[in-house]
Amino acid sequence: MRVSFFFCGKGMGSTPWLVLIAAMVLTGCGSGVESEFLLGGRAVEMDEDDSLEDMTEVSRNHFQPLSGYGSSEGYLPGNFGWDAGCLCKRVRYTTFTAGCKETGSYAWGFVPDQLVDGDRAPVYIYLHGFLASDPRYYRDHIEHLVRQGFIVVFPIYHPARFGVINSMGVFDEADQQEWLNTAILESKKLIDTQIKRRADKSQVYLFGYSVGGGLATRFIRTLAELGIADLTVRGVVLAHPQIDPKQGMPDFVAGMVKIKIVDWADGVQAIEAPTLILGGDKDGFARMQQVSELFLGLPASTPKAAWKILSDEDGTGDEHVHSDHGSPMCRPGPWLNNTMLEMLGIGKATLNVHDFRIYFAATDAIRDGVLELPWDLGMNSKGHPYNLPVQCDGACQ
Repeated sequence: MRVSFFFCGKGMGSTPWLVLIAAMVLTGCGSGVESEFLLGGRAVEMDEDDSLEDMTEVSRNHFQPLSGYGSSEGYLPGNFGWDAGCLCKRVRYTTFTAGCKETGSYAWGFVPDQLVDGDRAPVYIYLHGFLASDPRYYRDHIEHLVRQGFIVVFPIYHPARFGVINSMGVFDEADQQEWLNTAILESKKLIDTQIKRRADKSQVYLFGYSVGGGLATRFIRTLAELGIADLTVRGVVLAHPQIDPKQGMPDFVAGMVKIKIVDWADGVQAIEAPTLILGGDKDGFARMQQVSELFLGLPASTPKAAWKILSDEDGTGDEHVHSDHGSPMCRPGPWLNNTMLEMLGIGKATLNVHDFRIYFAATDAIRDGVLELPWDLGMNSKGHPYNLPVQCDGACQ
């Protein structure tokens, strides 16, 4: 995400900006207090309503496919089960942390009880959207990967509390390359000091959302610049990537903020791994034009594909899917609730068919190097199929 979130409330002037700044200061930017989901020890306790296992068959048919990418076919039995201590079912994994949130140098690591390759597993590095730096926004996606036996590392790249204001570029220039350096170094430290041999560093996959997607474009180049030779990226998924943080800002706001953008055009030249780019037809923050620019900027030799995700309002209630900027977030977080997200023009964070059948499916498919997915979005309760993504590559509008 980006700073322009604060200024895009429809007809509300600076009110959303002031409210959100106050929330950041009072709550530590959502990073100071962790739910049971993130507290240490073994794994996360899940409320019955939150459990993927407890979804009704109707909901699963609408949301999660029964087979293929995005489905539960790869879920390992050792990573979910009954726990006598809490008298509940839960996803089983250990949470590791390293660094300091207040300085923006911090990372979580989620290591499943049953690793997919026995005593080790590939690693997904999950680069979040700007300000949405709490894993709870992406909990269902993380748990989808963990239940398959994969390790997920989730670094943050901007500080909590007052420090995040500087990261917005209001007072001092914000340097996205510094953010990326921080995310990589904290991820590396967490892997080397805590996760250790369980992490298969020869199989690393990147998932970058919004600003995190923009940073991911230079991840591989930055590994080389930092002298890190033992992390090998095998695949990249960019979801609603943002390479122009001022796109959509009012002119007076764009004149206030100072952001030094990562040199994504240089960064993508180092990407040789299969790269899948996903954009939304209703996204006003990371518009499809940016998806096309990224696709065209990647080397011709890099396996790549770009897809435009289409909104669909044919169903009823939670079957409506809007491919806006908030679409990759599975649920509202500790202080960016859905009221605030809608007021700022981001769109609701809601677990729906797009999560399982597009974003989750993409992170599954990238392991196989599959870029032209056999999209199956299922049908709504009216018996009508959901709109399928459209491949657009360099002509995304």
